[in-house]
Amino acid sequence: MTSDAWEKSLTGAVIGGRTLVSYLGGGNFGLVFEGAGSSAPRRAAVKLLPPVSDADATAEFQREGDLLRRAFGASRVVSIFDSGVHTVNAQLTGGITVPISIHFHTLELADGGSLEKLVAHRDRVSLMERLKLWRDAVLGIHQLHMRQIVHRDLKSNNLLLFPAAHNETICKIGDLGRGRHLASPAIHHIHEYMAGRGDFNFAPPEFLFLQGKDTPEAQRQADLYGLASLLFELVCGVGLTSVALGPGPDIFQQNLHNLRLGQEVDLSGLRTNFSSAAELFRQELPRTIAGDLTNLLLQLSNPVPGERAPLRRQGGRMVRQNFNLEWLLRRCDILVSRLAVSRERRRVRSA
Repeated sequence: MTSDAWEKSLTGAVIGGRTLVSYLGGGNFGLVFEGAGSSAPRRAAVKLLPPVSDADATAEFQREGDLLRRAFGASRVVSIFDSGVHTVNAQLTGGITVPISIHFHTLELADGGSLEKLVAHRDRVSLMERLKLWRDAVLGIHQLHMRQIVHRDLKSNNLLLFPAAHNETICKIGDLGRGRHLASPAIHHIHEYMAGRGDFNFAPPEFLFLQGKDTPEAQRQADLYGLASLLFELVCGVGLTSVALGPGPDIFQQNLHNLRLGQEVDLSGLRTNFSSAAELFRQELPRTIAGDLTNLLLQLSNPVPGERAPLRRQGGRMVRQNFNLEWLLRRCDILVSRLAVSRERRRVRSA
């Protein structure tokens, strides 16, 4: 059945104690409805696994629930309230009604929709507000990393917007279907992790070039690239990988062919590609922060994964600060403050 057919069949069904009142969106990996019920919160998002999903998709859906429960309480990660399997009577084409078991998660409802919608109309949102939303994403990834969780699929349609105090909007990390708890054993073969687990059009170069590694450090470094790509989206409206390297699926297929021939690309040779993309990024920024924010983008998107995090001194030697993202949060705060000061100076001059 198509998403439209499932929408028609399931709207009005009661799953997990909530009535599915309206369809919010989805695709092959999940159908999301607004659910209404008597328990708090009265409105929630009910994410359903399409009943025709295979064993891998089912395991991925269940793993997402586990990761969200581990992250519960993180201020910039979507909250999960319940999970389970519910049997509903679905009406199929031709008027046939059959009982179907459906896996579901009950989640925090994002009244503001996805960040992707904001990106599409970014000219209506100040750069300062977009940077604040990016900081929210950085904080969300920091909170996940501190819980030994990596996301591995960062892009604007996997982040959700919520109203906050003082008429502000905050952003929260969602869709952990491609995520992983680093203390858990690998589920797939190492070659699956060499190629990553997310969208090839937003993937880190090491995954597209089949040079990724299944280590905690490497997985966190991939999330740093994801944050760079998200920043590029918020400023330029498209993913960084597609601009710097071209269509991700094409690159992956070519490198899969090269791998079979025993050929490997030197990732450091891709720096020129990212420098060209960074120049487009710089042109969209005010002088106040153009240099520093572009340099930060280049650092986070370095095609050599081990060079994305800053160096710090530890026990008499310099090491990369991969685990804790407080350094990146501080950089965000400095950049937002400089934008605020610049805006205030312009206001005073025009008064």
